[in-house]
Formats: sequence, C-alpha cells, structure tokens
Amino acid sequence: MEFKKVSVIMSVYNEKEEYLKKAIESILTQTYQNFEFIIILDNPLNNNAKNIILNYKKNDKRIIFLENTENLGLAKSLNRGIEIANGEYIARMDSDDISVKNRFEKQVEYLLNMAEVDLLFTWTCLIDENDKYSGKFKPENKFCNNLKKYFFEKHLFAHPTLMTRSEVLKKLKYSSDFRYSQDLDLWFRSINENLNFNILEEPLLKYRTVTESLAYHIFKQKRGSKYTFKVFNKNISKYYNNYYFVKRYIYYLLKVIIFNCVPEKILELLLILKRRLNKIFSN
Repeated sequence: MEFKKVSVIMSVYNEKEEYLKKAIESILTQTYQNFEFIIILDNPLNNNAKNIILNYKKNDKRIIFLENTENLGLAKSLNRGIEIANGEYIARMDSDDISVKNRFEKQVEYLLNMAEVDLLFTWTCLIDENDKYSGKFKPENKFCNNLKKYFFEKHLFAHPTLMTRSEVLKKLKYSSDFRYSQDLDLWFRSINENLNFNILEEPLLKYRTVTESLAYHIFKQKRGSKYTFKVFNKNISKYYNNYYFVKRYIYYLLKVIIFNCVPEKILELLLILKRRLNKIFSN
C-alpha cells in the first residue's frame, strides 16, 4: 500500500482532560503512522488543555499546535488547520472521541483503491462517559448511491469519521456563517459540487455521548434545530422541487416553531415522557 500523508485536524475547547488525552493517544497510536496532527485550541483560557497538548507535542514531532487568541468557533478553527495541512488526505477528529487503532489504515487503503470517492465516512460505536459501549451508528453505504433522496431522509454521516482528499476541504472549507451545523452545510455544498460520498461499513471510531440535564438537552435541541433549518433554508432554491428535501424542510421548520412557542416546562415533560417510552419499548 502507498503511504500517503494524512493531515488530522482536531479542535479543542473545554473537553474533559481524560477525554482529551484518550483522543490524542488514539491518534498517536494508529497503525498507519504517516500523518501530521494539527490541534487547534479554541479556548485561550484553557491552560490545562494547552499543557496537555504541549506535553504530547514535546514527545511527538507530528503534532502541530495552533492557539486561537479568542474563541472563534469550530468552523473557523478547523479552517485554520485546513489552511496549513500538507497531507494528501485530511481526517477529522473530535477531542472527546476515540479512533480505533486501524482507522487511518483502513480509510487510506479504501481511498487508494476507490479513486472516484471524495469523502469517506465510517460506522461508529457509541460510548458513554466511562467508555462503556452503548450502541452503534451504522448507516448502509448503499444510501450514498441516491443522496438526493436518502441524505434528506436519514442521518448518514458521522462528522468525526471523515477522511477526504485534501483538495476537497482546501476548496470548500467550513462556512463561518454556521457556528453550529457547519458539517451539514459542508455536505450540502459537496453534494452540490457532485462529489462522491462513501461509508466504510466498519466501526472505526468510538463516539462519546454524555448524560445531559433536561434543560441543557432542550437548549441543544433548540440550537441544533435553528441552525439545521438555516442550512436547509439556504438550499431551498436548489431543492424546492425535491419531495424529500421539502418534507425535511417542513419538519425542521415545525421544530423551530415548537421550540420557540412551547414553554420550557412543557418541553421538559415531553422529553421525560419520550425517555420513559423509549425505555419501555427497548426492554
């Protein structure tokens, strides 16, 4: 196999120290070793994270450390890494997840053998705060053959599993118009460019999900719905005659209306009911 260089890009904000260490170590111990690891600290006040990163950097010259002078958000932070990336491929990583040891080996081999693929994702294992397995996210690759339908119907792509040819991100970058849902915006723009997506049907990343308070969960849902609808609204002129797009557009519009109109206490009660029903039907 040809050992092409991979640029790994990871932004750090306020993640727990133990999660950050596990994320970094999961990259440094990859079976595929030809990479540079660009870490961007997006919180200049987080001295603990800075010290952790610098300690790893002292022992591994593949780490490139960038520190923002102010909180720029994920999109602008990732773009700083993309601008200096020297690899033929660019891989994403989140600072609280864990990459499986052969993730890069598998993804590089796939991209070498499938020259028509531009953006490659993988399945994920879901883990909790204690690294305990809690499920899988495994969309089928066949859905990539008809993205104009399935992209609007299903959640297909786990952002931190992305490995792409560097020219894709060098050209498109992440849009700073979206402080959140910037990955969804990138997928839209990639589809509009007729780029090819594939999913490697193996769980090559452990994706961390943590228990949240009701209030914070509702806040995140409200924020996510707002920015997701913003992305869909940006693309309505291209897809207004696509049934699957319009259906999803209406869904997110209704979510935004509900989150803005329904009192938070009612939303909390509905969330409690939903969790209880999920527990009943999962047993």
